[in-house]
Amino acid sequence: MELLEGQLVEMSPIYPPHASTVTRLGRLFERRVGERVLVRSQQPLTLIDQSSEPEPDIALCTLHADAAEFDRRHPYPHEVLLVCEVSDATLAFDRKQKLNTYARAAIQEYWIVNLPERPLEVYRTPAPSGKRFVYLQSLRVKPGESIAPAALPDCEVDPALFLPQ
Repeated sequence: MELLEGQLVEMSPIYPPHASTVTRLGRLFERRVGERVLVRSQQPLTLIDQSSEPEPDIALCTLHADAAEFDRRHPYPHEVLLVCEVSDATLAFDRKQKLNTYARAAIQEYWIVNLPERPLEVYRTPAPSGKRFVYLQSLRVKPGESIAPAALPDCEVDPALFLPQ
């Protein structure tokens, strides 16, 4: 279960391709960002204004001078550099509800690792759009291409490095 916009949402079971992708992506980011960023895997974020505590597959967060800060609480949106969801059975939910939730919370960058279709979907620059929130920029990155998180331009990754064979 995870809390999204005041509602408890049942999470799908984690199947082997999903689990292995999360593991490879987390390890790849840990190697690329070193000690500059905290790589969190399947841990809650607190999106204060929405009564939401999603548990993204990967989140890259800023480090605090006070190393014990995240012992007391989960990261807030302004501390999140990137959120990644590995998506198979939940693709429609991740593209709509989760995208809206992350954009409303001003998460600057949201990636969906699209397992069925294989591209990496990249969403940047959140903004309101009527009653919903959207990302103004969206890209599809195929295996063999590279992209870096906007906040970490020296951290290029190729989806071929973390997608299942």
